[in-house]
Amino acid sequence: MVAILGVTLTTAGGAAAAAGDIVTFADPTGNVSEPEEITTGPDGNLWFTSFANARIGRITPAGDITTFADPAGTVDRPDGITDGPDGNLWFVSGGNSRLGRITPAGDTTTFGDPAGTVALPFDITAGPDGNLWFTSGGNARIGRITPAGVITTFADPAGDVAGPRGITAGPDDRVWFASTFSDRIGRIDVFDPPPPPSPTAPGASSGPAQPVTGAPRFTG
Repeated sequence: MVAILGVTLTTAGGAAAAAGDIVTFADPTGNVSEPEEITTGPDGNLWFTSFANARIGRITPAGDITTFADPAGTVDRPDGITDGPDGNLWFVSGGNSRLGRITPAGDTTTFGDPAGTVALPFDITAGPDGNLWFTSGGNARIGRITPAGVITTFADPAGDVAGPRGITAGPDDRVWFASTFSDRIGRIDVFDPPPPPSPTAPGASSGPAQPVTGAPRFTG
C-alpha cells in the first residue's frame, strides 16, 4: 500500500499503486483528438490541448475529462499550453497564428498580432516578468504576450534562430528555447539591466532589473 500525504494511491483495478504504474484515461464523449501538450492549472486540475479538433481540455486528478470549444471559432490546431500569471491558461493556436487564453471556467479568448509577425506558434511559457513568452516557428521569432493580450515579437539579429519550438523560463530570469532547425539552444533576456548608480550617490543601490522596454537581447 502506498500513501502520500494520507492519500492511498490505487490503480484503475483497485490495487495499491506502485512507482511506475501507468493509468490512461479516455474521454467517453469522444471529444479528445490528438492531444498535444498538458500543464497543471491554477484550479488543481490538468489542462491540455486537443490538436485535431481545436478544443482545450481539462482532466481532474481522478480522470474526469471535459473539453471546451471556442464559440467564436478562432482556435485552430492548438499546441503548447501553460499556466499563466493571471490565473488563466494560455495556449498557442498554430493553425491560425493566434494566442489563446482560457479561464478555469472554460471561457476562451484568442489574440492575433496586428503587426502580422506571428507565424505558426509552437509552444508557450510563463516568463519571470509576468508575461507569456512563445516560439513563432514559421518565422524564427520569439514572442511575448502580456496578460492583456498585447503581442510583441523579436528576431535574432545574428540569424541563429531557425524553427524555434520548445520554450521555458530558466532559473536565471531569462527565457530559454530550442532552435530546432539550427541545432542550437537559445536564451532571450526579458529584463533590461538595472540602471547604474547615480554619480551623486556613490555606492547607492542600482535597483532591481526592469521588464524589457526595447528589444530583448538574444545571448549565448
